[in-house]
Amino acid sequence: MNKFAIIHMQKFQISDVQGIQKHNQRQGKSKSNLDIDYSKSERNYDLLNQQKIRYESTIKQEISERVKRKPRANSVVLSEFVVTASPDYMHSLSLEEQKRYFESSLDFIKKRYGKQNTLYAMVHMDEATPHMHIGVMPITEDNRLSAKDMFTRKELISLQQDFPLEMREKGFDVERGEGSEKKHLSPQAFKEKQDLEVEVEQLSNVKTHLKTKVVETHNQLQQTTNYIEKQNETLQKIQQQFLNLDKKIKEKKQEFETFRNQVPDKPVSLSYLREETKTEVTTKLFGKPEITEKKTGNIVVTSEQWRDMTEKVNAAVIIKSDYERLQKTDLVKENKQLHEAVDEICDSLQDSQKRNLKLQEENKQLRTEISSLKAHIRDLQINIKVLYQQTKKVFKEQFKAFRGLVKNELDIKGVDNQFEREHAREVKSRQKGYFIAVNVIMLKQL
Repeated sequence: MNKFAIIHMQKFQISDVQGIQKHNQRQGKSKSNLDIDYSKSERNYDLLNQQKIRYESTIKQEISERVKRKPRANSVVLSEFVVTASPDYMHSLSLEEQKRYFESSLDFIKKRYGKQNTLYAMVHMDEATPHMHIGVMPITEDNRLSAKDMFTRKELISLQQDFPLEMREKGFDVERGEGSEKKHLSPQAFKEKQDLEVEVEQLSNVKTHLKTKVVETHNQLQQTTNYIEKQNETLQKIQQQFLNLDKKIKEKKQEFETFRNQVPDKPVSLSYLREETKTEVTTKLFGKPEITEKKTGNIVVTSEQWRDMTEKVNAAVIIKSDYERLQKTDLVKENKQLHEAVDEICDSLQDSQKRNLKLQEENKQLRTEISSLKAHIRDLQINIKVLYQQTKKVFKEQFKAFRGLVKNELDIKGVDNQFEREHAREVKSRQKGYFIAVNVIMLKQL
C-alpha cells in the first residue's frame, strides 16, 4: 500500500477567487467533476471557519488593512494548498485520524506561512479521496503582497521535503512521494494536458454557441418563410378583390352604357294620340239640352308610346340612383388603394426573400464552422488519449494521486475533464475484457 504524503500549491488572481469559493463551498453542482457525491457534501467542514466566508471580500479587506502598496490587477492574491495522502492510506484511517491528519497539516501551514495569512481550511469528504483546501494570502512579514518572494523555487522544494517529515512526527506513517517535486513544478506533460483540456472546453463552448446560433437562425428562417407565405396569401386575396372590383366596374360601365342609350341626349317632346276631353250636357226648361266639350288635362297615348315612355323614365331613375351611389362610393379611389396595397406587399415580400437568402447563407456557414470544430475537437481528444497513456507510464504508482490533483484544478477552473473521461473509458473497456475472459473460461469448462 502506498503511503505518500501529498501537498500541492497553486496561485490565483482575484478574478479566480469566486470560482474557488464555489468549488470549495459546493455552491452549485459541478458537471466536470464526476467524483463528487453531493449526498455526502454535508460531511464537508472548514477547520478555520464555523460559517461560510466570502473569499473575495475577505481578501480585499485583508489587503486594505495590511498591505502597504495597492496591488496590480493581475497580482497573485491567494495561494491554495491541496493536502491529502495516497488514496489507500487515507481510506485506511478512521474519520478521527483523517481529521487529525488535516488538523496537523493546517498547523504546519499556519506555522510556516502565518496564522493571519490563512483564510480557510475546507475539508472535502464527498469525493473519492478525502482532501483539504487551505487558502493562504501571500503577505510577507514586511506587509507586501508577493507570492514570488514567499513561494520561491527553493521554498517549494523545501516544502515537499518538510511536509512528510512533519506528518511522520505527528504519528502518521507517510513518506514523500517520488517525483512530487516534478509534479509540483508542473511537468510538461501536466501542462500540455491542462492546455488541451482548456482548449477542448473552449471549443466545446464555441460549438454549443454555434449550435444555438444555428437553431436561432433556423427559427428566424422559419418565421420569415411563414411570413412570406402569409403575405402571399394576403396578396392573392387583394389581387382577387382587385379582379372582382375590375369586373364590377366593367359590368357597371356596360349597364350604364345600356341605360344611357335609352335616355335621350337632349330634351324631347313626348308624342301622344290626343288630349282627353269631357262632355258635359246641360238640361234647359225650354229647347234642346246644351252639350259642352271640356279638356280634362289628361292625354291619351297608345300602348307603344306608353312602353317607350316607361323605359325612358326607368332608365333615368336607375342612372340617378347610380349617380347618387357613385357620389358616396369612389371606385377609382378604392382601386388606387388596392394598387398601393399590392405594391407595398410586393416590396415587403422582396425584402423578406432577400433576408431569407441571407439567413440560409448564414446557416450554411455556421454548419461548416461546426463541422470544422468537431474535427478539431476529435484531434484534441486523440491527443489527450495519447497524453493520458504517456502520463500513466511516467507516474505509474502515483498516477491515481496525480489524477486527483488534475480533477481539483480543472474543477476550480470549471473545465470539462476529458482526462477523467479517458480513464473512465479505459476502466469500462477493462471490465468488458474481464467479462469476456470469464465467459470464455466458463465455456471451456463446459
